[in-house]
Amino acid sequence: MLFEIVACVSIAVIALLAKLSWWRQHCNRLIPSEKLSFSILWDRFNGSFWKMVNKLRKYPLFCVWITYMPFVLIHKSEAVKDLLLVNKNIEKSWIYYFFQAVVGKGLFTCDRAQWKDRRKLFAPCFQSNMLKGYLTVFNEHSHKFVNYLMKETENEFTSIDFPISLSTLDIVCECIMGVKIGALENGSKQFVESLHRSSDLAMARVLKFWQWPDLLYWNSKTGRDAANHKKVVHDFSRTVIDERKRRYLNGEKADDSSRYKSLLEVLLKLHIKDQALDEEGVIQEVVTFIIGVGSS
Repeated sequence: MLFEIVACVSIAVIALLAKLSWWRQHCNRLIPSEKLSFSILWDRFNGSFWKMVNKLRKYPLFCVWITYMPFVLIHKSEAVKDLLLVNKNIEKSWIYYFFQAVVGKGLFTCDRAQWKDRRKLFAPCFQSNMLKGYLTVFNEHSHKFVNYLMKETENEFTSIDFPISLSTLDIVCECIMGVKIGALENGSKQFVESLHRSSDLAMARVLKFWQWPDLLYWNSKTGRDAANHKKVVHDFSRTVIDERKRRYLNGEKADDSSRYKSLLEVLLKLHIKDQALDEEGVIQEVVTFIIGVGSS
């Protein structure tokens, strides 16, 4: 009896996998993608996910598979334009849930209705006059980065990927929060490390299907590590926001207010004066912008 049950279950599983494999092969003909086999895991481990991405970058958009889950990546501007012309495409996939654990329900991860409201609220943040004010910040940190590279010329070899990321993070944090974190001068700073690790772990979870269940992930060493890094990022952001909020309520002006207005100041106005955004929303949007831009 037990043998018959096991045999029936095995046949059902094999039939299901065969059907899914056929569906995957069929979908693969509709969009540029890597060559697929009919195995469950072979396509994931036979080559690196990023090797597949680099191989297909010549296409405007392409598909990379993790087991039977398709990931459509948009690489060219013409594909982005076509996507944005169709409103229904702004509905988020369930995979964005993994990033909510890091940034909350910010502009990147929120649902369709909230995304439309937030986009309208944040439109003033990206007006050309406001963005021009950030040029002084870009200029200042560009000079710092050049000085850093001048020192590195004394070495036989230097990798510039990480220093560029740190310099970008310096610019992003000053433009968004109005604070100098000195990431380039002190690359081992806890906030900087946690910021990069938070985004890295979130992306790694997407690529590792066995980490998808919350129960398994958050009770694993990786999940606990991710939770600790998230706490560091959110605590730092909350501290800065609380201080800026205190200044705003007391009518104080930041030392750098004559040069530019930070994104956080705009968000605080939406929160305190217009009451269009709650405090948690401010934190989520700040973390979203910092992680989204600073760790790229």
